[in-house]
Amino acid sequence: MILVDTCVWISLIDENDTNHEKAIEIFSSFSISEVVILDQIYAEILTVLRYKVSEDTCKRFYYFIKRYSIPVLDSFNDLESGASLFLQYPKLSFVNALLVHWKKQKKYEVITFDKSLQKALEEE
Repeated sequence: MILVDTCVWISLIDENDTNHEKAIEIFSSFSISEVVILDQIYAEILTVLRYKVSEDTCKRFYYFIKRYSIPVLDSFNDLESGASLFLQYPKLSFVNALLVHWKKQKKYEVITFDKSLQKALEEE
């Protein structure tokens, strides 16, 4: 299964984003049926799109997730492991620490543009 980081989702949905074409290329390299999204990432994306991009873009993302039936995974049981990794990697956000956990412990592929996250993923 594939977890896509917030920055890649935003680039895909926001046509004005500098990485929009790159995100389209990435998403065309696998089947959308392989993609899942963490609840924390889902909430983060909706919030960023609403307040930094536009309400319409936020709605477009919401309906995209619904249209393709992308599963939203519950990360509640992973909060302690995420917190531990968050403290281990001072440059990571808490949500990115959860992505490192899901790659390390659950063997999910993680796709990101974030250099700090990519470095942590390679170390684990």
